[in-house]
Amino acid sequence: MAFDALLYKKHPQLYRQKIGAAPRWDYCAIVAALILSLLGLAIGHGVLAIAGAATWALLTAMLCRKRLEGTSRSVSHIAEMVFTSALVPPLTVFWRVAGAIRFRVRFA
Repeated sequence: MAFDALLYKKHPQLYRQKIGAAPRWDYCAIVAALILSLLGLAIGHGVLAIAGAATWALLTAMLCRKRLEGTSRSVSHIAEMVFTSALVPPLTVFWRVAGAIRFRVRFA
């Protein structure tokens, strides 16, 4: 994801045609809910923390369910999908932002 910014900087039209400039909305929403929950914890606002955590859990569960469609139902595979569904959105958004900062480009 970090090098998507460089690819976009060098070839913006081709990037938009083949890859698309916008990040996945669900990943952004999951990260926003996670940040909201952590902010609620940091400032001691329980309702905000619970609302953020509940939203994060719901969106992550929806992502996991979508990723599990048409795949194996083994316990190990389901556990892997749950684990990676929690990790992939924050890591993707982080590396996308890090790449945009590093290569000084705004995805638009």
